[in-house]
Amino acid sequence: MATNQKIIRDRLANDSILGGTLAGTSWTGLARGGIYDKKIKREGAGSTPNAFDQTQAGVLVVKPCIVVLDRGDGPHPQRDQIPAAYVQSIYVYFYASATSSGRDAIAAMRNRTYELLDEQASGWIFASEGGPMVFCYYAERLGVRDDEVFPEAVIDYQRYRLTSRYANIA
Repeated sequence: MATNQKIIRDRLANDSILGGTLAGTSWTGLARGGIYDKKIKREGAGSTPNAFDQTQAGVLVVKPCIVVLDRGDGPHPQRDQIPAAYVQSIYVYFYASATSSGRDAIAAMRNRTYELLDEQASGWIFASEGGPMVFCYYAERLGVRDDEVFPEAVIDYQRYRLTSRYANIA
């Protein structure tokens, strides 16, 4: 069964605007470097080669891409009334080149991600692997800044709060 992180990654990747289709080593959507559920890495074990383009000088630079990571969970605020419920944090990271077109790509990916994930914006509610229904709410944003791992790139993230509950949702 898929985890909440993978369910969210799949929702983003299956969107024709955000993910598109794979054409060679690039995706056709806004996130043409791909959508991952692990950190992107240039080379070596666990690398994500589709997340990078090679320049004429042979340097690998970040393409616009998205990383979805699970940042843990805690008990639901009403745990006495709903003992099996939880609140989880999912971070959605956006990478692109440190150019004005890269910053525009991040803004477009971020906006589309919000439209797909936030329950109030999209109406999307999903069943978690454990059974309860999960409501996904936008919680905060970092803001675009230079990336410390990839000096040629900028990064931004959105944190989403997942709230689970057992309920008869009509």
